[in-house]
This record gives sequence, C-alpha cells and structure tokens, in this order.
Amino acid sequence: MKEESNKFSGYLLLGREGIDGKATKYRGIYRVEPAYPEAEGEGLDLWKRFALAHDEFKCLIPEKGTAFKLFGEYSNRGLKLDLVRVIRINNIESYLASQPPTDDVFLGFDVVSKNCYSAILDYPFDCDEYFLPEDKNKDSRYTRPLLTLADLYYSQLLNQFGLFNNLEDAEIFLKVELSLGQIFPKLFGSDIHELFIVAVFLVTSTIEDWV
Repeated sequence: MKEESNKFSGYLLLGREGIDGKATKYRGIYRVEPAYPEAEGEGLDLWKRFALAHDEFKCLIPEKGTAFKLFGEYSNRGLKLDLVRVIRINNIESYLASQPPTDDVFLGFDVVSKNCYSAILDYPFDCDEYFLPEDKNKDSRYTRPLLTLADLYYSQLLNQFGLFNNLEDAEIFLKVELSLGQIFPKLFGSDIHELFIVAVFLVTSTIEDWV
C-alpha cells in the first residue's frame, strides 16, 4: 500500500463542472475531463493520446511535459481547463516536501479515492437517495442527525474552492468519514476505506471568472 500511495502523484486536466455536470465552487480533482469526441478526426487522435498518458489507475498524468502539451492542444481547440498538480499527503512532512518550487497556486486539500472520487462531495448528504423505502424509518433515525451535524461543521471549514485549507481539518474529516463508514456501511460502501488526502495545486488555467 505504501508503494502504491507514493505513485499517486501527477497532473489532471479538469473542466469547471463536476462529474454530475453542475458548476459549483468545488475546484478539487473530481471534475470533468476532456470527453471522448463524437466525430472522427484530430479530436479523436488527441483524446487517444490524452487517455494513454494516464497512469495505471487511469486517473493522473504522471509526466509534467506531457500534461502541459495536452493542455496546450486542448486550449488551442477552445476547451476551458485547469491544469492541476496532485500529490498524496501522508503527513505534514510529505506536505512540506510537496510544496512546488514554481508559481503553482495551492487550492487546498481534497479527500479522495484512487479513482479521483472526492468524499467532500458527499455533503450535503441526501439520505433519501441511498436508503430503500423499507429502511428509511429505521436507519435515518440515526444517520440524519450525524450527517447533518457533519455537514454543518465541515461546510464552515472549506475554502473558496470547496477544499480544506488546513491539513489537520482534512485529517479529521477523513477519520470521521472512515468511522461513519463503519457505522453505516450501506451508505458509504466499501470504497470508503480507500480514501486518502491529496494536496491540489493550480499550475495554469484557461477558465475565467471561477464561481
């Protein structure tokens, strides 16, 4: 697991919208990437090179030069994107070591799985979406107060990009998510145990007027 965690470092090309297609203040790593083109041609060739540039987790582009080249090509085609750098944070020492020697802008800490899903986007949590009708009265009696409390608390700690400014806050959030996952496994699923913290840096962008 340690060897695997060290590999979770690289770059992403991300649009403004989240995976659900909605534009929010969230500027973490669970956002739309360049889509598979509907028509044949140069766009398809570019997308194939984009897809092949990713690591074995199909999430990050490990090579900076490759990421910059792809970003430039997509920008030339009019696509509005962020180029972000992502690095897994295991402790404060790894965070300090990750500080870029360039003008990269620190956006915040995200809490994610290796497929780039962000647990921050679990909130506000819609219990009705996850419970079966026959389970709602029994299970929601316990979960709703806890999830509402968590949402009220953590929403105050997120910065203008919908991420944590402080590593300690992200670490506490991760511990709470893991605990809730043990208490309510049907809500959070088995992937909850794969969560970890990443630092997100903005390298460059063609997105203007961020929400």
